[in-house]
Amino acid sequence: MENKERSMDNSSEETFDFICTTCDSKGKIVEAVRYCIECSGYCCQTCTDIHHTFPTLKGHNLLDASQGNQASNQPSSLPEFPTERCNLHTGKVIDMYCEEHNEVCCCTCVATNHN
Repeated sequence: MENKERSMDNSSEETFDFICTTCDSKGKIVEAVRYCIECSGYCCQTCTDIHHTFPTLKGHNLLDASQGNQASNQPSSLPEFPTERCNLHTGKVIDMYCEEHNEVCCCTCVATNHN
């Protein structure tokens, strides 16, 4: 499948219903074919192909791009389990709350930094 791509400065009249979030951040406008619920972003075919190659992204749910708007507007379509990862402890899911510090964290953060 070929990516439809154009640079931002291109005066092309071609428009896409959904733009790849990652490519857009790099200044490229590429048609998105999928929407990742956990990332809350759209993916072109190239980004979709590599999305599952990263260990932390393997469990992500990729929908058709047309379902992205529906997924982002309906909390019931989001996973019922935590998916955000800890910045300090790679691979650990942020699934705990420290009332004393008023912050969410992973179980390792709780064990080492919170009582």
